[in-house]
Amino acid sequence: MDNYEEEKISTQEIKKQKLSSADKKGIALVVLLAAALIVVMMNVGSIFKKEPANEPLLTTTTAPTTLTTTQPSNENTVTTLPHSAEPESTNKNEEPDSTKPIEKTDEKQEILDVITKGINTLKASDASFKGHKEQVLDMELTECTAPSFVGIVNKILDMFIETEIYDYDFTDGKGIDPESGKETTTMETFPPVGKKFTLTVDGVAEATKEQQGENTVYRVKLKPEKSTKDNPKTNYHETACDTLDLSTFNMPLGEITKADLEYPGATVGITLDKDGRVIGYYEHLDIVGTGEAAAVGMTGGGTVEGYIDETWTIQWK
Repeated sequence: MDNYEEEKISTQEIKKQKLSSADKKGIALVVLLAAALIVVMMNVGSIFKKEPANEPLLTTTTAPTTLTTTQPSNENTVTTLPHSAEPESTNKNEEPDSTKPIEKTDEKQEILDVITKGINTLKASDASFKGHKEQVLDMELTECTAPSFVGIVNKILDMFIETEIYDYDFTDGKGIDPESGKETTTMETFPPVGKKFTLTVDGVAEATKEQQGENTVYRVKLKPEKSTKDNPKTNYHETACDTLDLSTFNMPLGEITKADLEYPGATVGITLDKDGRVIGYYEHLDIVGTGEAAAVGMTGGGTVEGYIDETWTIQWK
């Protein structure tokens, strides 16, 4: 069975494709729901065949999938922002550590104001700079109603995991997208695409400021949120990042009965030089997606976990 599956997902059957950033924005959800449909079609196929039907796997997982991320490979500390949070204490009776700084709302607001101004400066129509972007996506199917399918789906997911590097040159807010070769704008390039960064302090869980030589790194971590097929909007993540609209996804066969996305809390940050100019941008978005599909009275589903990283180095003209 393993050899047969490996043959089916060989490069002769599934060729690695270069996906645009826009396409990658949906990869987690599409692969997740494709996995759900795969399981359904496997069960349906078993009614007519003694052997599991593998073909639906190939046809559904090649649907446009999307999400983008960036594992920062640049060793320059100016643009690399840590995104790990300290674990919370499990002892509810523990006294607060007086040695740790207490974060105040006004301090969060001040840091958020700097980040808001910096990102919207990058997105401005008159911005002129050169940008170096590194981006990566990492997704893994962790649970499935047909456990034997986890390995083959993850092999397909592995085909899309790579660090992508692009160089942009913007003059007065316009430039050529190196991925598509078409003209683009700074507003359409930096998250959230097509609109200004408008995160409010209500959505900020943590805000930090760190000095790195002559440069200063500002970052905010958003509060956890969920998005579902019936309630696809988030209050905070879509004002700061590029999230997925679950209401726009449909399946050609069967019905999506459940589509949930959890955002444990994205991290967004910028780096300013000594003159207050933005010289770095960073976004890290963790994602946990759960989906189910139904066909011919049967259901199947799975859970995908992963993250998106996007790191920019900015050089102003």
